[in-house]
Amino acid sequence: MKLLIISSETYPTYSGDGLSAFRFAGSLQEYCETSILSFSRDSSFKKTEDVDGVRIFRTSYFGTCYISKAISRLKLVNLAWKIGKHHNVWLIYGLLPGATLLVVLAKLLRRKTIFRPTLAGFDTINKQNLSKISLRIIYFCADGLFIRNSKMISENLKKNKIIFYSSQGVQLERFSINKKMRCKLRLKYRIPDTATIILMVGHLCNRKGFPEIAYWIKNLHSEPFLVHVGDNKEIKTLNEVRSILGKQFISFPPNHSIEEFYWMSDLFVLGSIAEGFPSNTILEAMASSLPILCRRIEGYEDYITDGYNAGLFSNEEEFRNGFEKIVSNKTYAIGIAENAFNDITTKHNIKTVASEFYSFIKSNFS
Repeated sequence: MKLLIISSETYPTYSGDGLSAFRFAGSLQEYCETSILSFSRDSSFKKTEDVDGVRIFRTSYFGTCYISKAISRLKLVNLAWKIGKHHNVWLIYGLLPGATLLVVLAKLLRRKTIFRPTLAGFDTINKQNLSKISLRIIYFCADGLFIRNSKMISENLKKNKIIFYSSQGVQLERFSINKKMRCKLRLKYRIPDTATIILMVGHLCNRKGFPEIAYWIKNLHSEPFLVHVGDNKEIKTLNEVRSILGKQFISFPPNHSIEEFYWMSDLFVLGSIAEGFPSNTILEAMASSLPILCRRIEGYEDYITDGYNAGLFSNEEEFRNGFEKIVSNKTYAIGIAENAFNDITTKHNIKTVASEFYSFIKSNFS
C-alpha cells in the first residue's frame, strides 16, 4: 500500500492544512510508504526532497489570467500522473486549485481517492456547497471522505460514501507541557513573568477574530497581554489591533517552535469565525495543557464541552466571564486543561489517528 497526500502547501509552511499534511505523512510512514505532492504559489523550494523520511514533490501555480492558470494546472496534472500512478490511494486536502482535475485523473488511472474538506462553508460537503460544480464532481468521484467533524457533511449525503471520522491528530510528545520552561521563555521573549498572557495563533485577519477579540481584551478589568504568533501581513488589521491594545499586544512571526508560546501562556483563545474544526492550534493548546477559550463555531460540539475541557463564548460577555473564571479560579483552570489533555491522549494522538487511518484504507481500498 502506497499513499499520496496532495495539498496546497507543505513543510516548511508554518500552519494550516499544509503542515497537517506533512505531520500526518510522517506518522503514516510506520504503516505505509507516504509521499506528498504540493501545489502552491511558492516556487522557491526544491522540486523534490526528502524531509524527515517524507518524500515531497512540488509544483507551483502562478499568475491570475486564464492562460497562466491553465498552464499551472497542466503542470499539476502531469506531475500527479507521473507520481500518482505509483500510489494506490490519493488523499486530497481540500478544494485546492486543480482538485477536480485530480479526482478525474485518479479515476482514469484507477487510483482510489479520499477527499478531506478543510474549511467550514468553503468545501464542506452539504447541499449549499454542492452547487459548486467542482465540489460536486469531487464528491461523486471520490471513493471516500476524511471528515473531521459531523457538521462537515450533510446527514443525507453520509450514506453514499465511506467515511473516516477523526481529527488530524497532534504530536503529543512534542507539545506536552514543560513547566520548567515558563520563566525562561518569558525572559527569552521579553514578557514580564507576572503578566497574564492570552495566546492567539494564526493569520491576523477577520476570519481569525481580529480585531474583535482585541476590543474585548481592551475592555477587561485587568490588562493582559495578547501574544499573537502568525502571519501579520494584513497591515490595516495589524495597525488596528496595535492601536487598540498598544503595549499589551505583541506579535511574533510564524515559526517552528510554536510549543514554546503555549508553554509560557496562561490561556489560549480560538476566536475564529470559521475553521475546519478542530484546527491544529486548538489541538496543540489541548496537548500543552493550556486552558482554552473557544468561540462556538461550526463543529465545536464534537470536541469541546463548556466547563469540562474549555470555556465557550459567542459574545463579549461570555468571553469576559470565561476569561475571569480561568484567571481567578486556579482549580477550574487546571481542571479544564487536564480534561483537555486526557481527551488528546485517548482520542487525538496523531500516532493513533495514523494507525486508524491506515486500517481504514487497508480494509476499504486494498
